[in-house]
Amino acid sequence: MTNERVPPQDDLVLSDLFLRAFRLYVDNFSSFVIMAFFSQGLLFLVMLCYDFGPLSLRDLAFFFMPFAWIISLFFGLALTVIIAKRSSGDDIGHSQALSLAFAKLLPGIGAGAVFTVISCLGLLFFVVPGLYWITVFCFFPFAVILEDKGVWGSFQRSRDLVQGYRRKVAGAHLAVLLSVCAIVLPFILGMKLLWVPRIYQSIFTDAVGILTLPLLTAFYYQLYLYLRNSKETTSRIAVYDVK
Repeated sequence: MTNERVPPQDDLVLSDLFLRAFRLYVDNFSSFVIMAFFSQGLLFLVMLCYDFGPLSLRDLAFFFMPFAWIISLFFGLALTVIIAKRSSGDDIGHSQALSLAFAKLLPGIGAGAVFTVISCLGLLFFVVPGLYWITVFCFFPFAVILEDKGVWGSFQRSRDLVQGYRRKVAGAHLAVLLSVCAIVLPFILGMKLLWVPRIYQSIFTDAVGILTLPLLTAFYYQLYLYLRNSKETTSRIAVYDVK
């Protein structure tokens, strides 16, 4: 046994990760927002038709909702690809990102469906288990698209990454939630006080969602990298210990 050690990863500082994500977001603003628009645009349109359209249009919107969800997931995976590639210095184009995302679409659909169901059921009936599942399994898209994991393998990988960092990841979720609320709620309250029609309020929140999705994805990608690097460092330390 040797006393040699690999220097441990620095303590997690969310503000540092956010600044890295923000610089990446600003440098690639148009590319990221275009992908986010295609990811969320159709889904938002279907939801608007369902919430505010006539009865016949609502029925049609309800029928197309699963299709819109799949399209949203597909472009969301492509957004993950382009963020990861641009972060590493690879100036990947939209067509390449879409091609890579398409290759991972089936496991992405399966994992996305399972995550959505267990999270919604957990929040709806038990709350605490829902929050736990969201915290533990939130990195499954990165495992699917970047590590070639299947449905269950992506959840296992996410759980392994979060193990030992649950409080910090939960703190990241809380910071994101509070930041979004701090930005959006004043505008929503202002529009309600001014009697702005609900449809315009929905359009506003949809637009905010499109603009913030790439930034949040980039932030969680930076968090994913931190956790992955920390686990690799820990593994190297364990190897040194047994020598």
